[in-house]
Amino acid sequence: MACLMTSFSWPHINVVSLRINVRVHLQHDLRAEMFSKLIINIGDGKFKEVEGRINIPESLGNIVGDLITLTERICLSIHQVGVDCSSWLKERALLTPINDSANNINNFLLNKLATKRAKYESVDSEMEAEDAVHYPVEFLNTLNPPRIPPHVLNLKIGAPIMLLLRLFGCFLLIGSIFLYYHIDSSF
Repeated sequence: MACLMTSFSWPHINVVSLRINVRVHLQHDLRAEMFSKLIINIGDGKFKEVEGRINIPESLGNIVGDLITLTERICLSIHQVGVDCSSWLKERALLTPINDSANNINNFLLNKLATKRAKYESVDSEMEAEDAVHYPVEFLNTLNPPRIPPHVLNLKIGAPIMLLLRLFGCFLLIGSIFLYYHIDSSF
């Protein structure tokens, strides 16, 4: 935003803030509306900060210190539900600000799910030597930038998958949840 403000175009830009969560508005769900307002207030900085941190209200969710406590509190019976867990899992969400944390939690919970696992790895390809970045592929595979899937993607039958990025003008909505039902060994 800083570089935009120094642009010669800045005086001609009209800044608009979106204030209505249309998905919540159309559902007429009071709890979802309260949650949406709470998230907006957090994003707008309306919560008191102490040493760069805010205290999140306990009504926002289950705040835990480690994965074992998380599993006991939220996903206690994940190892029992098996393939028939689709509706049970779709009702749960984990929020974390760091991709590495999200991947660790996902893999921890997937290991508890008693169904068949599939492991998919991103495709590595060589470029012309003069065009290639001078970093080893092994190092690049450890990076976990926002909005990019991890190099290794572990999936299990019955596990939900949320669409976080639309590709190639796809008609699917970001946030759509899919269920993984079949492992194709041809990949």
